[in-house]
Amino acid sequence: ALVMNGTLVFTETPSAITIAFLGFSVDIDGRQESFNGTFSCSASLSNCFISTDFIASDGNIYRVADVSVSNSGAGYNIGAMFYHHELGQVSISTNAAITYSNSCGVYPADGEIMINGSNGSYLTATFNPDCSFTIMGSDGSSSFGPTTRSW
Repeated sequence: ALVMNGTLVFTETPSAITIAFLGFSVDIDGRQESFNGTFSCSASLSNCFISTDFIASDGNIYRVADVSVSNSGAGYNIGAMFYHHELGQVSISTNAAITYSNSCGVYPADGEIMINGSNGSYLTATFNPDCSFTIMGSDGSSSFGPTTRSW
């Protein structure tokens, strides 16, 4: 059986759309997961923001915070923080706006994403105009890359 419980608040203004989940839980065959969160976007959907706490059936809390996606007209910028009760936090951001071109279709043609973890670990993905991407990073003690791959 599937049982959902909690409060869902939907707000729409001329400039934004917001959905808030308050004390929301989902119970599937006796296993319960719950969360509180907010999802909001500008009315044009060019800027969106998400922040959520997930409470797992084991009682651990997982957080997704400050997730943002924006289109500046010159490309897309993203940002996010993820928190794990044992592993720590991971942040994602754009070092250069992500852009697309007709020649690359659904794949990025320019821009760079940076993922930072704990203990100095990181990964950088750079999107190239020839529809390839280059990755490099470190696990905190040794580096790898750069390696270029095609989609």
